[in-house]
Amino acid sequence: MTNIEIECCYCKKLFMKSIGMYNLCIKRNQTNHYCSPRCKHDHAKLKSGRGSLFICKECGNTFTKNDTIQIFCGKRCAAIFNSRNKKYGTRRSKIEVWLETKLSNKYINHKILFNSKEKIKSELDIYFPNINLAFEINGIHHYKSIFGERKFISIQNNDIKKKEACLKHNIDLHIIDISKLNYFKENKVIEYFDKICNIIDSKLAGASNDLA
Repeated sequence: MTNIEIECCYCKKLFMKSIGMYNLCIKRNQTNHYCSPRCKHDHAKLKSGRGSLFICKECGNTFTKNDTIQIFCGKRCAAIFNSRNKKYGTRRSKIEVWLETKLSNKYINHKILFNSKEKIKSELDIYFPNINLAFEINGIHHYKSIFGERKFISIQNNDIKKKEACLKHNIDLHIIDISKLNYFKENKVIEYFDKICNIIDSKLAGASNDLA
């Protein structure tokens, strides 16, 4: 069964959970996910108000709990921690950021647009305007209902519209399926980079032959 990487709502550590269990929690309106029974117990204790001093997960300072569930002493520490550690559900995945760096260094003499809406009024993850070549980096949420059925249908409809827009503008769109990638690690994502480069090199070679 496919797993996804999510964040424990108490200790903020990342852990693996099966998609089946994740979707079951959504159906039961259970929004809290725990990496261990201990975290679930400690979170329940925190919500009950037992005890008064807590240690901020970001700066390490102690603070007094107010009426809300707190893991951080303030909004600033919460924002810093979440920005640095969040890996799942962000607007740009780690592999997208990594690919931007790698492709920009490899194809330094070619114009590349990343996450641009310039051509089709809908965001393309990677777009080479001079050779009308584009790539979409599709994670598991493009293929399974991770964030609920309504969101899944919206994503699928958007994917269809994006393909139609690319056809209309004569853009050669390639979908890179990374749904089996549970977490980012360079030796795991290099195969996707190689696949993209092979397509780009073939396209560039074809363009050169057309000019010859």
